[in-house]
Amino acid sequence: MRNKLKFGDFIIIGVVLVMAGALAAALTFHSSGDKLYAEVWQNDTLIERVQLTDATDRTIKLDGNTIVLSGKTAKMADADCRDQV
Repeated sequence: MRNKLKFGDFIIIGVVLVMAGALAAALTFHSSGDKLYAEVWQNDTLIERVQLTDATDRTIKLDGNTIVLSGKTAKMADADCRDQV
């Protein structure tokens, strides 16, 4: 059995490396532009969609429920159900 690499082996290795690099670049550029949003739904209807940034400071009151958006977080501050979810 021979242990020498042939010209075709180098081509295959090169193609695999180029494909891996292209995939890594695509994933890097795709994830850098992601934005964070909070969506408020009621009875399968989208009520409001808010982009969450570090400067977000908003309170949404809806039928006895209070949702607080602060920075990049969302919190159900008050709910009209027993389990407060």
